[in-house]
Amino acid sequence: MSSGNQSSTETRVAWVGGDHGRGTLDLLWSCISTLIICTWTVQHLDVIWPCYRGRQEVTLRRLKHTAFALLMPEYMNGVSIEQYCRAHTSTKKFRELKGFEEWTMTHGFFAAMNGFRAKCPNGELIALRIEELYWLIQQDLVKGMPVIRIKDEEDSANPSSAPEDGLISQEKKPDMPILSQENIRRSDKSDALTKVIACVQCGWFVFQIIARAVMDMEVSPLEIMTIAFTCLCFVTYLAWWKKPYDIDLSWTLEIEKNWQDWDVDMPQNRREELVRHKEGTGDLYLHAQTQFHSYITFALGACFGALHCIAWNLEYPSRAEQIGWQVCSLIITIWPLYMLFTTEPFIQKMMKVSKYFKILEHADSSQPLYFLHIALALSYGLARLFLIVEAFISLRSLPSGVYDTPQWTEYIPHI
Repeated sequence: MSSGNQSSTETRVAWVGGDHGRGTLDLLWSCISTLIICTWTVQHLDVIWPCYRGRQEVTLRRLKHTAFALLMPEYMNGVSIEQYCRAHTSTKKFRELKGFEEWTMTHGFFAAMNGFRAKCPNGELIALRIEELYWLIQQDLVKGMPVIRIKDEEDSANPSSAPEDGLISQEKKPDMPILSQENIRRSDKSDALTKVIACVQCGWFVFQIIARAVMDMEVSPLEIMTIAFTCLCFVTYLAWWKKPYDIDLSWTLEIEKNWQDWDVDMPQNRREELVRHKEGTGDLYLHAQTQFHSYITFALGACFGALHCIAWNLEYPSRAEQIGWQVCSLIITIWPLYMLFTTEPFIQKMMKVSKYFKILEHADSSQPLYFLHIALALSYGLARLFLIVEAFISLRSLPSGVYDTPQWTEYIPHI
């Protein structure tokens, strides 16, 4: 990958046709299509509650998450990894309960994505977390829990699957509904082939840029930025591979106690969340509760920023734009590291509630730390916006070598 000093005398071009190799449109299409995969199709949103039923509202909700993913893709990474861990852990825990021996990862993801909601005696509807659902089942406070099965058909002749007293009965009765893995998957609007195609396209893009670097060919800032998104996209797809996509299925459970009376370990900010979001919208901010999630987000955010530093010595239309890229790359790398190591003690507070996600609501505005966090958060957002804008406007003047095409790539099928 040539540096700016090496290509300072190279011819610069603004628009290149694609008649004899890759042109500007080819470069744009390759990067934009990959960015769409990384920010739009990678989204496995949580269960959509009735307030989002209209297609316009659903589309706006997805657009909002796409814009958020462009500014802070590591946040979605944190959500995906946390949901995977919750689903994986729940599989073992629930299978220890009588009547839940057929609980699967699919059921775990369904619960993690707000598939179950509780209707309390006072009429309040809230989205349940896996830990809360598990506790309610243990305490026999749930009415209307469906029979958990892997397949739709149930072998009623197998007496070994009958539950013992003391827990919610999962013994099949004629009028009891079944929530099977097959039923959840039938609501899934995606499939493995779609995800494989998306990963192949992203893989092809990464392979192409690596090949250009090995052959000492020029690349553009837009391609480097796309590489950063692609690397995080792989992590998200891997964590959400078994998560249902855009499902319409949800389950309302009758609970015998109001949530205010639950004797379950519920962090204070979770209680505040229940007051604000009684209908359980299932948006990304509902996951910003655990220290585990914040550590993942900040660690991956630092990696995301470091990937932008690969474009440190690329050729830019002006020296000011190159300095701007370098400064902003450092900001989006250093800010997550600062948050990772200073929000709370890194080791002692692991897996506990993060104070960062409550700082703007609870912090004393007279404290210098409050303004420091505000300034850092604003600088991070502005730096991300600059990098996105600069990646595209830099196409107005790039070294001509950016459009050189290795001949062998023309014979490899790709989108």
